Amino acid sequence: MPVALYIISINHDMYISPELVLKSRNEAKEWKDSGPLIALEIAKMASFQVQPPEKFTFKPEDWLKWSRRFERFRMASGLEKESEESQVNTLIYSMGKEADDIVQSLGIAEGDQKKYDVVKKKLENFFIIKRNVIFERAKFNLRSQQEGETVDVFITDLFNLAEHCNFGVLREELIRDRIVVGIRDKALSEKLQLEADLTLEKAVNFARKKLLESSKGFFEAMANSKSTMWA
Repeated sequence: MPVALYIISINHDMYISPELVLKSRNEAKEWKDSGPLIALEIAKMASFQVQPPEKFTFKPEDWLKWSRRFERFRMASGLEKESEESQVNTLIYSMGKEADDIVQSLGIAEGDQKKYDVVKKKLENFFIIKRNVIFERAKFNLRSQQEGETVDVFITDLFNLAEHCNFGVLREELIRDRIVVGIRDKALSEKLQLEADLTLEKAVNFARKKLLESSKGFFEAMANSKSTMWA
């Protein structure tokens, strides 16, 4: 039976819109009889459809991460095989209600408004802040673990700062070096400096292990203190 069925997943909701191409009344009757069963099968299939990413925050610093997630959704869902107009509409709809006004303000030529790559590039230029690499690297190189700050928070912030430094292939080495010199535990810092084959992964693991040992020692001291108090 010549039936074209399209399943569209947008904004975490499932929309099933069957378009029927019927050449005769007999085919129409056949669809009427079997339609409910087909609709049930489609509903089952729809529950396994890939979901789009969460709504965009419209914060410039979140654009790269969100757009990467949308690209994964675009590939995994098969959206990339749809018309460019459908891809543009899905992109704008998935971003959220503010997106339409922003796109309208970008001054995209009428002939380009249905071109996915053009619209996405315009949005990228709108959201990505032009950064001064020297300034970003200065912030990175001055970053040290603060008093009361956990190792994990310190390391996570180093990774975030490195995003805008254009370190290229040296990225992991420079993050590793910043951990070594920026960590508050000077004994650990000296130990890491003596590791000739120290990698970023090893530096992170050493730092986290030290944190666990310190935490364990703290709780043991607390337990001993309570035992002495009640003795």
